[in-house]
Amino acid sequence: MSASTLAAPIGLASTQMQLPSIEGPVTVHHSGSVDSAPVVFLHGAAPGAGGLSNWRPALTELGSDFFCLAPDFVGFADSWHPAEPPRDMRLWNRLRVEQTLAVLDHLGIERAHLVGSSMGASVALQLLTEAPERFDKAVLLATAGTPVPVTEELERVMSFYLDPSPAALARLYSWFVHDPAAMPVDLRALAERNYVVASRPDVRRSFEAQFASGPPVGVPETALRRISHPTLVVHGLQDSVVPVEAAYYLARHIPDVRLHVLGRCGHWIPSEYPDRTHRLLRSFFAGDL
Repeated sequence: MSASTLAAPIGLASTQMQLPSIEGPVTVHHSGSVDSAPVVFLHGAAPGAGGLSNWRPALTELGSDFFCLAPDFVGFADSWHPAEPPRDMRLWNRLRVEQTLAVLDHLGIERAHLVGSSMGASVALQLLTEAPERFDKAVLLATAGTPVPVTEELERVMSFYLDPSPAALARLYSWFVHDPAAMPVDLRALAERNYVVASRPDVRRSFEAQFASGPPVGVPETALRRISHPTLVVHGLQDSVVPVEAAYYLARHIPDVRLHVLGRCGHWIPSEYPDRTHRLLRSFFAGDL
C-alpha cells in the first residue's frame, strides 16, 4: 500500500490499518496532500490521550503545507490493546517504535519529519537512534524519559486509575498547563470528552500495565550524542510534569540542536500555545531556525 491509496483530503480524516508487525489494527489520523512533505506526530500518555486528542489543531492547521500523520499509539484510544499487555514501559515503547515504522512502510514513505510530545518525544528519540535513515528533522516537546526527578504531578498521572472520574481528570489536566484560565479550550469539557475514552476497560488495562514499571524511559546519553538530525527542543518553563531541566539535558547532548524555552507555559505546549507551536514547526521545517 502507498500513501496515494489513502483518501487524503486537505481536511482531517482517520484510517484504520492492519500492519504486519502489529497483532491488532492501528488507527492513524491524517490531513493534507500525500504529495506534501510527511510529518509524523506522536502523542503523550495522559489518560484518554490519542493522536487526535493531542494533535487535532496541528493536523487542521498544518495540513495545508504537510502530509500530517498522527497515529493512536498501541495501547491508546482506537489502536490495538493487547489482551495480555506487557507490564514494562520499555516493551510498550518497542511496540510503538515498530508501529511507527510499520505505518511509514504501509504508506510507502521513506523519510518523514518527526514531532513528539512528552512520552511521544521519548519514543521519537528511540526512533532517531534506531532508524535514523527514516527521518529528516525532529521536534521534541516537553520530552519525558530524561534522567530528571519524577514529579508529584507525573506520579498522579501514572496512578490516575486509583480513583478515576471526569473531575479527577480535569484536575489532572489543570496541572498540565501553566494558567488554566488562559487556555484556548475548556479543560473541564475536554476532560469529560476524553474520560469517555479513558473509562473504556481496554484503555484502562493498557494504561495500568504500561506504568506498572514506572515512568517513561529514555535513550542512553551515548545514543543521544549520535543523533545527527537537526532537532528542535521546546519546553515550558513552568512545566510541573516534566521539569525544564529535561530540555537542558537534551540540549547538552544532542549535537545539532535548537532550544526554545517558553515562559508562562506548562507541559501541554501545543494546547497552551497552538499558534506559536505551528509557527515554530513551519519555520524549523523550512530551515529558518
